[in-house]
Amino acid sequence: MSIHSDIWRLPGPASFVRDVAAAADGRHVAAILPRKLASDQDYGDSLAAALVDALPNGSRLYPWPTDGPLVQALGVQVAFDDPPVTVRRLITHPDVAGRKFVCLASDLDEAHRTELVGFVGRLESESRTVPAAERGAFVVVTDRGHLPTYAGQERSEVALASVWYWNRISRWDVAGLLNSHGADGGVDGVLREVRLETVIEVAKWDLDLALRLAAEWDGSTAHLADLLAAGARDEGPLTARRGRLDSRPPEALLDAWDRMMIDGWHGALAASAALDVEDLDRRMWSAQARVLLPWIELRRSALVREVERHLGPERWRRAIDDYCGSSSGVEGSDPLVEIGALKRIVSGRIGGSSPALRDTTAALHRARNDLAHLNSLPQARLQNLVSTCEWL
Repeated sequence: MSIHSDIWRLPGPASFVRDVAAAADGRHVAAILPRKLASDQDYGDSLAAALVDALPNGSRLYPWPTDGPLVQALGVQVAFDDPPVTVRRLITHPDVAGRKFVCLASDLDEAHRTELVGFVGRLESESRTVPAAERGAFVVVTDRGHLPTYAGQERSEVALASVWYWNRISRWDVAGLLNSHGADGGVDGVLREVRLETVIEVAKWDLDLALRLAAEWDGSTAHLADLLAAGARDEGPLTARRGRLDSRPPEALLDAWDRMMIDGWHGALAASAALDVEDLDRRMWSAQARVLLPWIELRRSALVREVERHLGPERWRRAIDDYCGSSSGVEGSDPLVEIGALKRIVSGRIGGSSPALRDTTAALHRARNDLAHLNSLPQARLQNLVSTCEWL
């Protein structure tokens, strides 16, 4: 199964397929993709297959340019022996009524594409007076350039719904796609978790970028910046970044959305990472903090028990009183001894007599402090931290 087919099985993209299928129950549908995706035949083919599967009695149409104008070419596809030549006859033809048809704008030749706006408009107007049960429904997968505009600048009408591929992707979609395609960079354990979380935090809704980073990124900040900078040169500047998160992109951001430079992400607008290379450190820190802070806390708790075991109950109790204060409320091996206090105890009472305790405590303390001050860990430090704590 191809990566593109897998995408439409993810919860976010699958919601687009479901919404289109639901809207096609009684109306024609314009399924609107960003121009960059609408021109990608692999995406279009996989989406068409997903839609045909989701639509009751669904079929895909492939109009041939040699079969005449668009209406007639579509008519040949549904009724070869007696093709309808008008929109009204097309939607009410006995071989069409009660069925759903998917047509990709990217399948059309240039002449047919120039007819598409008018065709979609006539589909809507001719269908108003025909009961839904007596006609077929057409789903046209296209970019916004082939969508007619109605009174009040609306993009939907009585017999035509517009469903936009906008604000669909979540971090769980990206994680699912990466996990299903083994994009772990050859590492495992917490290093794998940090790598995957970093790719998700950097790429956000851009699934193609996530797959590319997972496949090509060597783990270093410099290489990640280089990969993103190459994308920024391809896409050009983003002139606007503000707008309300709705069922379709804000008017001022339509061009940016067409170029896949901006989309919705967990309740907010998010620009492509290729346009925010200067924000890379914050994104890397966010990813590391999400994974490493709980990981550090678990190792700190285990380390407390190891230090108590090394010192013995009495020396441990005195160390708590000396380095944490007698009113600290710490009892026995209570894991609430924070890493700073633990580092003082190990330095003052153990030192070099246990290199493993000394080095592990220092590594956890330094990593926690770096993350607490919004600093990400370089790859070498991250690998050293995991290696140092491996014995715990």
